[in-house]
Amino acid sequence: MNIKIRKTIIYMTALSAVVLVAVAINYRIAGHIVEKTIVDQQADLAAKVASIVELWLSQQMKILDAAAESVPLDNLGQNEQTLAPLKMAMKAGNFTDVYIGEPGGLLIDGADWLPPPGYDPRLRPWYRRGTETGITSFTTPYIDLVTNKLVIALVKPLVHEGKFRGVMGADIVLDNLVENVLKLKVGGSGYAFLVERSGTILVHPDKSYIMRASLETIEPGLAGRLGAFNDSTTGTITYSSGTGGKNILSYRLIANSDWFLCTTVPHAEAYSLTRKTTMVFAMEIVLRVLGAVALITLVGVGGSGLVLFIFSRRFTTAVQQHEVEMTGIRKDMEWNITKRKEVETYYQTLFNAANDAILIGRGMTCTECNHKAEEI
Repeated sequence: MNIKIRKTIIYMTALSAVVLVAVAINYRIAGHIVEKTIVDQQADLAAKVASIVELWLSQQMKILDAAAESVPLDNLGQNEQTLAPLKMAMKAGNFTDVYIGEPGGLLIDGADWLPPPGYDPRLRPWYRRGTETGITSFTTPYIDLVTNKLVIALVKPLVHEGKFRGVMGADIVLDNLVENVLKLKVGGSGYAFLVERSGTILVHPDKSYIMRASLETIEPGLAGRLGAFNDSTTGTITYSSGTGGKNILSYRLIANSDWFLCTTVPHAEAYSLTRKTTMVFAMEIVLRVLGAVALITLVGVGGSGLVLFIFSRRFTTAVQQHEVEMTGIRKDMEWNITKRKEVETYYQTLFNAANDAILIGRGMTCTECNHKAEEI
């Protein structure tokens, strides 16, 4: 094989190998970038949904604050001045009920609900929440005695001239919260839900889980991993689902609460969604193409070199064999010529030394004769 061609093949093979290694390394790096992009996008999605929940709750709290400022705190009771703001707040916030519980045990209800004998508002979850926090906040879900539905209550302690006058509450049926806030679909089968810091499900598309199941119960792959809720207000956890696949859970703490807004989606769906919205995947595809080209080049150049090497070996062998054969033929011809000359010399000597006259003729013409014939 020509030395120049051989060097070119070696250089091309080495270059293709280097490109292939570089592409493999960059492809691995791109894979990490893709995973980080997926995690970041899911975390961003959870943050956006959490901000929607916070905005919605903030608007509801503002309505409750406005109602609290409108009631006559120095003259609370079953009167028009107290009931009118409560009824207006019910319409403005789409609350099922707005009410006030006084320290003496009196309930003032905007929905005109009459409590049963022995009812004490001070024992209800919403009243306790208002006295414990001292600020506008909301309760965990509980059964409302008016609607007999699962509700959360926005609560605000009422203080007038430094004196505690009671707690105002407003009920929100969880169905409304699910319909208006948590209707977001994540991918094809992902969804959003609310969970307490302890892991108790508060709001979930499957109503059978609400206040009856913990996140670790419905997702065994998260067992022992909810400590992350205590370590940070936002984050992402990748875990094994009950179907054997891999899911991504992103969470974000709702402001002024112990609630976490969570989104969960199968990893494959998150990958598909991210693939449609990021250029990282374009780079991944380019790396795949470059890797394929480098591999083809490596195989092609290496294969061509191998073919040329084999052909060169066969050609060299054929030439060498031909040279051997020609050498044999040449030697045979030299031997034949030598023997022929020897025979000619031998017979020429006999021809000239013979005692008899020898004539060689063609037709009637003598072409050659020996000395004896010349003498005669």
